[in-house]
Amino acid sequence: APPSTCRFTVDNGDGRWVPTNPTGAWYGQIDLNTPVRVKVSEGSASVRWTGFLSALPTSWSPAQADRYVQVTGSGIMQRLERGTVFRSPMVRTVSTTSTPPRAYWPAEDASNATTLAEFFGGPPMTWTGNLTPALDGPDGSLPLPEFTTFVGVKGDVPSHPATGAWSLSVLFNIPAAPSGDTVILRWQTSGTLTMWQIVLSPGGVTDTLIIEAYDSAGTKQVNDSTTFTVGSLTEPYGIWLPMVMTAQQDGADVDYRCELFYAPEGAGTANSGTAAAFTTGVVSGISVPATAKTNGMLFGHWAVWDINVNDGLLLWDLAAIEGYTGLNTVLGDLSAATRASRLGLEEGLPVSLPALDEIAMGAQGTETFLALLRECEAAGNGRLFERMDPAATDKWFRLSSHEWLTNQAVALTLDHDSGHLSDPFQPTYDDQERINDVTATRASTVGTGSSARVVATSGKLTPELVGVYPASVNVNVAADAQLPDQAGWRVNVGTAEGPRYPLVTIDLAHKPGLIPDWIGCDIGSRTQITNPPQGLPPDD
Repeated sequence: APPSTCRFTVDNGDGRWVPTNPTGAWYGQIDLNTPVRVKVSEGSASVRWTGFLSALPTSWSPAQADRYVQVTGSGIMQRLERGTVFRSPMVRTVSTTSTPPRAYWPAEDASNATTLAEFFGGPPMTWTGNLTPALDGPDGSLPLPEFTTFVGVKGDVPSHPATGAWSLSVLFNIPAAPSGDTVILRWQTSGTLTMWQIVLSPGGVTDTLIIEAYDSAGTKQVNDSTTFTVGSLTEPYGIWLPMVMTAQQDGADVDYRCELFYAPEGAGTANSGTAAAFTTGVVSGISVPATAKTNGMLFGHWAVWDINVNDGLLLWDLAAIEGYTGLNTVLGDLSAATRASRLGLEEGLPVSLPALDEIAMGAQGTETFLALLRECEAAGNGRLFERMDPAATDKWFRLSSHEWLTNQAVALTLDHDSGHLSDPFQPTYDDQERINDVTATRASTVGTGSSARVVATSGKLTPELVGVYPASVNVNVAADAQLPDQAGWRVNVGTAEGPRYPLVTIDLAHKPGLIPDWIGCDIGSRTQITNPPQGLPPDD
């Protein structure tokens, strides 16, 4: 549904409805975007609309005997239509952890970038060699850079106090086995283990990941290797993998842990150990050293925290790069309902979801909050409404499925013969909503898939009988196989026979007995009209 609007005329004899009038009774208390509620008192008060002042045009009679304002209020959707485009799901996940990172380089920079920006405004990450920004990326992230030829990157972490713990994360894709042992992540600390690194050692059938740590003299004090196995994977090639490394001071020792997660299988692996008689310190810098062995590899989303991210619980959040796509059964962001609910909670604008279909969604892209909710609405063939009283329901929106809308019980019955209807009441038989040929395309800001076309073949509104009424729609669903149903339902709706009812007017002043049932209605409630005027179909 479009943004709601509420208009009413008020007496402005004392100038209180003019925000800039310093003598007005409401000066300093009223302005554009001031919240407005419209209540009806019938027994107990009922809120029928909630929104914000959007226009306050002042008017007066020729002799200025009457001064008034024709107030316009708009629902929250109007403001959200101008909303900021979201950063990628990966950026939103990493940057909004309960304790934010001390440094974060998403590496989602555009193709002409000469440095990689730090998210919080700190020093950018720099590189040597031939790095290609914005080459490729997984669902949930914008494209990330490729280490094209002999690339090395380095990022300095702003100074911060020691907490006895630190964590790092990185996302990588290694197309093929390197020619030998390769450092894929290195970092420096102020602790007694001054340099740490993760080394990938290719081994043919199975590969090895090695955690190494060196003291200030350059002596290797930690050399902890483990065979690479994550679910069914025995080598980390050609896939996107998030990795998290944590360290925690444990008395005189350092407990460390390295974890990887393969989201499509919900599988993870960890290698942990203890470095006796050493200190964690703080992470001061992060890098990938320059070498030809990293040619063709892709990296991004380097982050550093001054906490232990709960032994890899962050990894489940980082795996949102798959979970946000709707393909990961473990994280559960499968359906339009689940995504809409999560988006609402993230933005502090909760969404109620009466019986929304479990439609599998495609990857969440970079759109505004409202546009992402609209994707859920379109994929679920539902309707997105503003709630009339968000203070009472603790929900700003309701996303209803078409099954719920069409199969709900009648909430309000209006009898024409009993005078329940007032002018204007003008049923209209036209072709404004007619659609008998629909092409549905799987598309979002992440990318475009295939299409499916459905043409009406039965009934009185087929193209052969009335001509072609085409329409196209983009839907962000998980798979091309869902497209025929998406197109078919829209053909079904677009070929429904009978008149439209653009406006139904009720004069509650003359029929106050209708007020209780009207108060019981919500936007989208089912209304039945009985005993229609002669010449109209008998059905409601």
